[in-house]
Amino acid sequence: MVAAAGHADARVRLAAVTLLGSLNTPASLDTLRAQLVSTDLVVASAAAAALAKLGDRTQLTTMRQLGAKVALHPELAGEVAGALAALDAKEAVADLRTWFGVPDRATRQAAAAALTRLTGEAVQAPHVEAPKRAGAALLPPPAGTTLRVT
Repeated sequence: MVAAAGHADARVRLAAVTLLGSLNTPASLDTLRAQLVSTDLVVASAAAAALAKLGDRTQLTTMRQLGAKVALHPELAGEVAGALAALDAKEAVADLRTWFGVPDRATRQAAAAALTRLTGEAVQAPHVEAPKRAGAALLPPPAGTTLRVT
């Protein structure tokens, strides 16, 4: 299984990382730690979840760095927030609060759930308006106007 974590296909690496999360051996921990810095961020977030499942707090700094990428990659939020909460990473509270500015609702909810667990207080995800797109609110031309495309 350790060899599969280095496979060229990200789906195979993801499956290997997920399975390694159920093994608590030095080889599995070393492999998961290596996958935490994978260029495939989905594999990296799965490695964070697997390490948290095994209770490995040695990579909290790297997990927090992965969490800093959530604003651009909201698909990571659930696993990274869950890992930080599972490891009782109180040092990540400020990091998680920054996720409240992300337009993705699931990201804000993942942050709120992790913060609730870490702080012991009920934390609600705030509502955030999605940024307006340029030209998204164009009004139709006045009646009788002829549009010409050149």
